[in-house]
Amino acid sequence: MRRTFSPHKGFTLIELLVVISIIGLIATLASVALKNSRIKARDTRRLADMKQLHSAMELCLDANGGSYTTPTQCCYGWAGGRNQVFECAVAQSGLMTSMPNIAKLKDPSDVPTTDCAGNNTTPCEYTFTAAPVTTAYTVRFFLEGPGGASGNRTLTQIGIQ
Repeated sequence: MRRTFSPHKGFTLIELLVVISIIGLIATLASVALKNSRIKARDTRRLADMKQLHSAMELCLDANGGSYTTPTQCCYGWAGGRNQVFECAVAQSGLMTSMPNIAKLKDPSDVPTTDCAGNNTTPCEYTFTAAPVTTAYTVRFFLEGPGGASGNRTLTQIGIQ
């Protein structure tokens, strides 16, 4: 039995290019959808962190007889004059009692290096604007979400604004 090869077997160059372009298009759409999902997940985490911090601050307020600073401070001992929330994780901090994992309370984006100052355009570390005063505090954070969901936000004793 003799075998002969037909010149018409296999795929043409055009067919291969069409298939490759379709695969590329699908991959692009998938990566865009994945990016948006990651942004939404980080924003959800930020809001959950702020709700947890709000609860911890209110527990500290109750434990201090209606004050965020006396007889003990809810947040104490910031390093180098910075007011990042995760730096409240020292033994003297009133937040350590109600929120022992506060040292891990950092922005979930890759590596934010700046404090949230209220005028940020990218993710930043959760930051007290100043040491909590007797009856009020403000924590700044940043949301990445699209449209009106993005931007600089604050947490106060009233809640998230």
